[in-house]
Amino acid sequence: MAKDDLILHKEFGVNPTIPVCEFCGKDKNEVVLLGNAYGGEAPSRMIVDHEPCEECQKRFDNGWKFFIGDCGHNGFVKETAIEEIFNEEAVETLKDEKVKVFRMEKCFQCLGLTQKE
Repeated sequence: MAKDDLILHKEFGVNPTIPVCEFCGKDKNEVVLLGNAYGGEAPSRMIVDHEPCEECQKRFDNGWKFFIGDCGHNGFVKETAIEEIFNEEAVETLKDEKVKVFRMEKCFQCLGLTQKE
């Protein structure tokens, strides 16, 4: 048996699930066959990796960053907004192309910096 072979679950067979984007929570338009790797019956939808969906990847490619607030809020923010809010040292760190996600003690919403509807 090869390393990448799918081992069927005794009860649930191929045990499929629809991957969900970790960032926006939308379905990724794929099906993952988990087989016995999940252990039990796989939920119909779940986060299976840290790869963004196509829509979120486009945002990352266009300079958006994803924040995670310790308060439980999260979302995307434009790099230009980061430049207006944070100090110079933080801006330089966050402008690094390798940095896609960052954590905040208080998020933009909790700081009252979100756009009004």
